[in-house]
Amino acid sequence: MIVTAGLAYLATQIVTDYTYMGIGEGIDAVALGDTTLGGEIIAYRAICDTHSATEAVATFENEFTVLAAGIALTEAGLFTAATAGNMFGRQVFSALNLNENDKVKITWTITFANA
Repeated sequence: MIVTAGLAYLATQIVTDYTYMGIGEGIDAVALGDTTLGGEIIAYRAICDTHSATEAVATFENEFTVLAAGIALTEAGLFTAATAGNMFGRQVFSALNLNENDKVKITWTITFANA
């Protein structure tokens, strides 16, 4: 069993190492072997506006402003760097059709727990 302090350490380590969020238009299902987003829009990878750890919960938030019309946002991921780097997680979702100057806020909440 991982004790409470160990779970808190995991949350703290994740928010220390994975500080960038990327978004994209990929639609392929998430796979264990993924290392990048399926259709990352490179101009939108950015350091998270906020990233914090409380007890065994890591939270990441970022607000993106759309730079061009016609973006069909379908995925987001957490990374260690502004380009390349390691990907911690990827999520695919129904398309959010966005236009220039639209804003979209993405929040990741990761809870470490014993199963």
